[in-house]
Order: sequence, then structure tokens, then C-alpha cells
Amino acid sequence: MTHEPMAVLNAVLAWLEKQIDLDHRAEVEKRHRDAMYWRPTDHPPVGIGGIPLEQFPIYPYRETFDDPVKMMVNELVHPLYPEDPSVGSSVLLKDDFPLQIRANHGLGIIPSLFGAQYRIAGPEAGLSEGAMPWVVPLGGPENIVPLIDAGLPELDSSLLSRVLETMSFYREKLSEYPKCSQAIHITQPDLQGVMDNAHLLWGADLFVYLYEEPELIHSLMDLMTQTEIAMVKKLQPYTTEQASEDCVYLHWGVCRGSLLLKNDIPAMISAEMYAEFVRPYDEQVLRAFSGGGSIHLGGGGDHCLQELASTQNLGSVHLDPQSSTDTWYEALRERNIGLVDIVHPKEEIFSGQYKQRFPTGVSFVTEVSGLEEGQRLMEVIDR
Repeated sequence: MTHEPMAVLNAVLAWLEKQIDLDHRAEVEKRHRDAMYWRPTDHPPVGIGGIPLEQFPIYPYRETFDDPVKMMVNELVHPLYPEDPSVGSSVLLKDDFPLQIRANHGLGIIPSLFGAQYRIAGPEAGLSEGAMPWVVPLGGPENIVPLIDAGLPELDSSLLSRVLETMSFYREKLSEYPKCSQAIHITQPDLQGVMDNAHLLWGADLFVYLYEEPELIHSLMDLMTQTEIAMVKKLQPYTTEQASEDCVYLHWGVCRGSLLLKNDIPAMISAEMYAEFVRPYDEQVLRAFSGGGSIHLGGGGDHCLQELASTQNLGSVHLDPQSSTDTWYEALRERNIGLVDIVHPKEEIFSGQYKQRFPTGVSFVTEVSGLEEGQRLMEVIDR
């Protein structure tokens, strides 16, 4: 195979076109929707990661950032983290990973609208070659107050323009392959969440001002809320994320609602602070869209369980492995809120114990040691 990037991409898509089973893909989506709405399933959906596709090259992240061709190759066959499923490994195994790709330009999209710079650091900073971009905070009130006074920014930053160009390229390229176009969904990029974007703009001193100038933080949160809503609406026409029953393909799963708010920072504040500074603004965003939306809670967020679970218009929750799946499962079952894309040990999948513990209401991802073990696991799941 030639290593010219467009030739590689064409080879990947041609290979996927032969592998994709559209009937199976329809079954996978239905299985996810049933789980998210707590309906009976033959088994909770399981996506299987840890299966490299070495027949296709992987491009360094720095090269993909400005090259949609290379980015699309990586998105299709090389997951962001090696332990995760990819489109390519999923069509090989016929597992339950919902096929999806995104414009993977990192978490600086909304901060860049306000003039914040983003930086891609790698080995020179002691990070891996695939390290994602970070945002350079603008700093304290002297820089934040003028942004609040100016209000909603123009949605035309250079980073957003790059994201939209990448998404448009994805749609154009997929249209050349009918089964790929139907089965592989283009999702929203990483928009973070209301509090996360406030923190990215301000920096770590934001935590101090939660106490010292709460009204200023509320004003910033209101601006981030309106910006989040505007960005989701701006991006929706560029996606092919929609599933049935008010669900979308997003964040490597099928989520309920129209978006997923990423809440990594709230794990660092108290439940009382969460109730005052996070939940009301999340609810404003979720109310702005038909079917509401979902929330990702990063870090050890068990202390915020009751506050997050009581969020109005919340359809599903994504948790990091640090959180207690069993505790959240019981709390969310009472509210008919699904758990999406939960990392689960392969041993419980092999034993079938996961079906007894979590018969519905949740979708899983697990890691295997390679293709052969993945195939054995699929034999167990399909029994």
C-alpha cells in the first residue's frame, strides 16, 4: 500500500465498505437505545478495545491537527487511546461499538472564541507524541470582565473554522462510500462543559474567586452557558450524529439528548458548590434542546452524585473509572437515566456476570489483549 495519505484513506474506506454489515449496525443502535431507556436487552451493549489495526499507518497527532486526511485515517482505525474501540476493530469483531468519528482538535474550541491560545505539547515537554492540545488561560478579572461585558462572541475563530472544515471533509469523503456514509457517524467535537470552559479561560485561580467574587463567576458561567448553546446549534448541521428516540452518537457511545456536557472540574469542588455554580447552568443548556442531553463526570465525582442525578432534562451520564458504577447505577435507575460507555473489566464480560449485575440501563467498553481474545469474547457475548 502506498503511504500517500489520501491513498491510505481511500484504502481504509474501501476496506470498511466491504466489512460493514448495515443490519448489524441497526441492531447495535437499537441495543444502545434500549439500554439508555432501561428497556430489556439481549445483553447490555459492549464495545471492545485493545485491537490494533497494524495494516494501516498511524499519524502523529501534531500531523493530524492541520490535515483532515490524516486525522480521518486515525479516527477510523486508530482510537485516541489504544485501549478503546475503533471503527475498524468494531466492524471486524461485529461488537457493539457505535461507529463514530469526530474532528479531534482538542478542548480549546470554545476558549479560542474568546482569544485564548491553545498549545500542542509533546516529548519536549515530557509528554507523549500523541498528547492533546491545552489552553493557555487568560488570567484574572482584568481579562475576564471585558469578555463578560462584550457578551456572546462571534463564532468564527480560526480553530472553529478548522473544525468545520474537517467535519465538512468527513461528510464529503464518506459520501463516496454508501455503507460507510450510513454506518459511520460524524459527532460533535470536544466542546467541554460550562464550568470546564470557564476554568480553561480563567485558570486555577477561578477556584479562589468562587469564594471571593461569586457574582463575577456567575456572570462568567452565564456567558459560557449561552456560548455552549450557540456552539451546539452551530455544529449540528455539520454532524451526522442523530439516532432515533432523541439520542445521538457521541463520546464513543449513544447518548440521550442532543449533546454531552463534559464536567471534569466539578469533581474538584464540593457538592454545595456544584449545586450553586454548575447544575443551574447545565440545566439551562439541556433545556435549550429537544430531549435534553447528557453529562460526562470526570474524576472521582461520587460526592456530587445526588446533585448531578437531580439535573433536569438529563438523559444519560458518562463516568470515569474512578466513580462507583454500582452506586450510580442504583441512583440513576430510580430516575430512568442511562449510564453510557462505562469501562468494565473483561473478566466480568467473559463470565457473564455483567448481565446479572447490569441487565440494562448501561453500555460498556472493555479492553482485550488483541484480535483473538476479542473474537473469543464476542462468542461469549453472542451466546
